[in-house]
Amino acid sequence: MDAKTVDFTRLKVASVSFWQYDYGQKLILVGPLIIAGIKVQWFYGNNAGTDHRLIEELDNALVVSIPNAALEQSLPVIGYIYASTEEFGNTIYTINIDIRERASLVDIDSEDIIPIIEEDDQLPISLEELEAAIEGINIKQADFTELKVENLSYWKYDYGQIIEFVGGDINEEMIVQWSYGDLTHSDSRPITKSEGKYYTRVPNNALRQDAIVFGYIYQFNQYSGNTLYSIQIVVRDRLDTDEEITQDELTAWQQLLIDTKAAKEAAEQIVVTVENYYKEAEDGRDTAYEERENDRDDLFEDAETIRNSWTDWLPGVTYLPFQKVQYNGSSYIAREENTGITPADNPLIWRLIVSKGDRGDLGNITITDKNFIFSQPTVSSVWTVSHSLGKYPSVTIIEGSNINDQTKEVHGTIQYLDVNRLQITFSNSIYGFAILN
Repeated sequence: MDAKTVDFTRLKVASVSFWQYDYGQKLILVGPLIIAGIKVQWFYGNNAGTDHRLIEELDNALVVSIPNAALEQSLPVIGYIYASTEEFGNTIYTINIDIRERASLVDIDSEDIIPIIEEDDQLPISLEELEAAIEGINIKQADFTELKVENLSYWKYDYGQIIEFVGGDINEEMIVQWSYGDLTHSDSRPITKSEGKYYTRVPNNALRQDAIVFGYIYQFNQYSGNTLYSIQIVVRDRLDTDEEITQDELTAWQQLLIDTKAAKEAAEQIVVTVENYYKEAEDGRDTAYEERENDRDDLFEDAETIRNSWTDWLPGVTYLPFQKVQYNGSSYIAREENTGITPADNPLIWRLIVSKGDRGDLGNITITDKNFIFSQPTVSSVWTVSHSLGKYPSVTIIEGSNINDQTKEVHGTIQYLDVNRLQITFSNSIYGFAILN
């Protein structure tokens, strides 16, 4: 339970403090006479009224709620703990609450997130101020991803500082109250949203302090004014020096910063150039690989077409390895690339696949291998043959209605679709038979 503890073990009066509008506060009460069921009367210093709250047992502790009306006051609030019966109504303990008043919210427009270094000849000029002036903005991050409290540090007089919030439930309806270590003064600044990020300014008053500065982040509305996150800033004091900074030294520092920034930008440009070269090399490699794959696919497709096609041998044609031809009724396959070499006379160049035999009557043909006879009853320039032989058979084509008429043998271009189908293409439309062996 997130609550402050008030201990009356040795005291009759105890003091605590809260920020104005930090609604929903509770106190854990410890003391020998504290029991559940007795009352706390809350009295407001400006005589604006009173409220009563019962002491209750919560999470094994005795707890009392502070009325939200009490936390709206600008003067101290007093709580009187008393037990009331028919014979007894004395005040047992007293709680003094110091209400720390919130500072008024200054009017800040969207341009206020841009830091401006104040000109004051009496203030020392630091290297950090010069760098902020050259870079145009000086930002630190307050990360509330896992923590509720963030610690930052700044040099004294480093005006124009911006805090970017990371993580947490930060939104632009929240306010940052800046309280200075001596508790003599405080300032408020809004949270501004820009390009999806949340920012606030560090008041220049905070950067004049000699003590720790606290920033309390709260969201004020009709339901709540609780502090949700806090920032602790250590303001590092400047070292005093009897030596004044000359204009030449100041100019030299400025030039050093400009040269450093130019060197950084040049290095970043080199990185970009190298990354572009690398990307171009990657793209070139991918393109070359894709072209090689396409060429290989084309060669494979051409090879498959050659392997599965039969053509009549012609003397002026160049034949590639594994290309198949028909010559004088026999079938051959090329062993190597050649042009004008007759298949029947050159077995080293052409390997005989099927040799043409003498044709007899169909009924007397001795078939020693699986065979199939295809009939094409109508004229067509393309015959598609499904034979189910499970191989690439030799093909003899007889035109007409008499399958035994050897004088009607013709040739066409044969393409094997697979081991069970082939296609025969003719220069004109015919009908007849295809004998597959």
